[in-house]
Amino acid sequence: MACNASCPYSCLPPIHCSNITRGSFFEGQVKNCLTRDKHRPTLDTLKELNLKVGRAWAIKESLRSLWDYSQEGWARRVFKKWFAWAAHSRLEPIRKVAVMIQTHLNNILTYCRHRVTNAVAEGLNSKIMAIKRRACGYRNNEHFKTAIYFFCGGLSLYPR
Repeated sequence: MACNASCPYSCLPPIHCSNITRGSFFEGQVKNCLTRDKHRPTLDTLKELNLKVGRAWAIKESLRSLWDYSQEGWARRVFKKWFAWAAHSRLEPIRKVAVMIQTHLNNILTYCRHRVTNAVAEGLNSKIMAIKRRACGYRNNEHFKTAIYFFCGGLSLYPR
């Protein structure tokens, strides 16, 4: 596979990436995950150039499938395959992230069982911090609580 004329890297000599695609984990697992129409041309270009960023992108995108599993055992198997690929990628930042994710794997896999995140709590906390910043402090805690109730509780300034 070589770059076509419309490719921004067409001035470079054609680079074949058969060592990545044929029969490897990339071809089987990641290819299906990365077929999004809007990113496909970019991925194909990166794959053809055989750059580190192309491999890193493929490794990152392949981990997205972990969130689709509802059984913890299947998710753990997928992570083991992904971790082996990331650990042998010869990309030090990817290796560091893989080890970090491995240390938190049990907490991540809890999502498979419960399908609950702390996004609502984080969003509410972000709103409260914005209220606090906007006011540059409050005279006492009661005024702060009133402001939180007003902005986060959906209260209206004018009574009905």
